[in-house]
Amino acid sequence: MVIQRNHSCISIEFVLHRDIGYFIIQVYVPSMLIVILSWVSFWISIDAHPARVSLGLFTVLTTTTMSGGAREGLPRVSYIKAIDIWMIVCLVFVFASLLEYAVVNVLARRQVKPQNLAKIMQNKNLGKMSDALTRIFTELNNRDYILSVVLYLAVY
Repeated sequence: MVIQRNHSCISIEFVLHRDIGYFIIQVYVPSMLIVILSWVSFWISIDAHPARVSLGLFTVLTTTTMSGGAREGLPRVSYIKAIDIWMIVCLVFVFASLLEYAVVNVLARRQVKPQNLAKIMQNKNLGKMSDALTRIFTELNNRDYILSVVLYLAVY
């Protein structure tokens, strides 16, 4: 015996669409430009303290303000959104460029001396490379702190 039953159902299909153009124009592109602007401080002289510090603080504060503005227009939820991750990564890049200036400033004030570097390299038995690097360091001007520190760290 075969019982035939008619099973009817109602199905609804929702198609949701969000225009991303608003967020690209209002959040993503400006935040990328702010991060790129923070990298300009790498080309500013170490001695230009006001320029580098003000540029770094300006970009950190702008990124923080943009992050708050982006979250303001979105609903409050208990989980982290993609735009939150984007803004956090942008803030980390901008803060890292400000932190880089602090590190370079500290290393520049230490002024690695060529005589101390030569002793370190001779203790490591670097031979002819030690003599060549010592000559390079003695020919450097006092203003070439970054090159001195980079070469020092590369050898050490």
